[in-house]
Amino acid sequence: MKKAYGIVALLAALLLVSLIQNITIVSLGSGFNLKPYHILILLVALWSIGKGRIVFSVRLLPFWIAPILLVCVSLFDWVYFHMSLAGTFRAVIAFAGFLDAYFLSTLVLRAQGLMYRDILQGMRITVTVYFFSVYIIVITNAKTVIDFIKSPNGHPLIPTVVGGGVNIEATWLALLSVMFIRTRYFLVFGLLSTVYSILTASRAGIFAILLVYATDMVVRLKRKNMPVADVIGVLLIALYIVEPLLYSHFFKPSTTVSHHGGYTTQHVGYAAQRVADIGTDPGSTGRFRLWKWALESIKMSPITGFGIGDGIEVMRKLSNFGFSESNVHDFVLQFLVDTGIIGLATYIVWLVQIVRNKLPYEMFLAAAGYTALSLIQFEGYDVIFWLILGIGLAVSINCSNSKGQLREDA
Repeated sequence: MKKAYGIVALLAALLLVSLIQNITIVSLGSGFNLKPYHILILLVALWSIGKGRIVFSVRLLPFWIAPILLVCVSLFDWVYFHMSLAGTFRAVIAFAGFLDAYFLSTLVLRAQGLMYRDILQGMRITVTVYFFSVYIIVITNAKTVIDFIKSPNGHPLIPTVVGGGVNIEATWLALLSVMFIRTRYFLVFGLLSTVYSILTASRAGIFAILLVYATDMVVRLKRKNMPVADVIGVLLIALYIVEPLLYSHFFKPSTTVSHHGGYTTQHVGYAAQRVADIGTDPGSTGRFRLWKWALESIKMSPITGFGIGDGIEVMRKLSNFGFSESNVHDFVLQFLVDTGIIGLATYIVWLVQIVRNKLPYEMFLAAAGYTALSLIQFEGYDVIFWLILGIGLAVSINCSNSKGQLREDA
């Protein structure tokens, strides 16, 4: 029993270390940045391979073939186009994380007396530590946040745990809050996620938490439960967006003109302005530019792409534009640019196979939210997502009844 709880702790540590992506141990050049979570994931992967009786069953063959095929396509591109292997390394880490999560979760579920709720409890502790760390950063950078609220422009420049800016942080806070979705604590974590998105003016974060609220509301109403947390969260976001408009309508303050990112707008509240400017602000136009040149790049190598993570470099050369982004902000275009039709088809079939196994509610909701947001935000190789899928698959395989239905008591 103690050994099994130790494995739960290791699984929780794996998730926590994977969330801390701002720490680099050593830079190996050409985009290779060795980080703590890389080492931990690879060490656990070697251990899991050594315990092959769990990870190499015939039933799991489709789940292992697909990621390996993606890596093989990328290696072919590396040989053919002489590009970097940094992106392929990230994909290997993601696949290894998937394998680790499945292996550790399976060990826990096969232990005497332990169930899915024990794994979920470990993840909840990790998510709590993550939220606490994020808000420590917010509190220690309170002056920057307050100055931003007084004079908003873009996002406040504060450190993040996950890396990639406050947009990515806000999105992960929303997605990981679902670990508490069937508990009374979801009200707290949902609101903390909402408040962070409001403080940082993150449209992606607000969209993510609204997606979580809407999904949970539908489920709760079907079960005839009152979705109190969802209603409070939605009302808070609605108030955030509408309040400046109401203020300007009833009190009619003097109209000022502000400039944000090279365009001019009447200042009636930054939240409403951010929503109204979707499609014309720098964030939107930057995505449109990325997608345009992604489509142009796909035409040059539609079958195999240019290698995982290398498509963006091809886009820079083709467009003569110095894209600062490291990905296309759309997983469909990302896979087409990186691994072509072969890679995208493989990834979609793999995801469908995962979903068909009926993941537990928390894992399914987090994975579904990530996939939806990947149309505007992620690239598909984020190791946290693959860890969640690995845990979900292990639970669905080891805790299903004879009819393939997940046991709620598991």
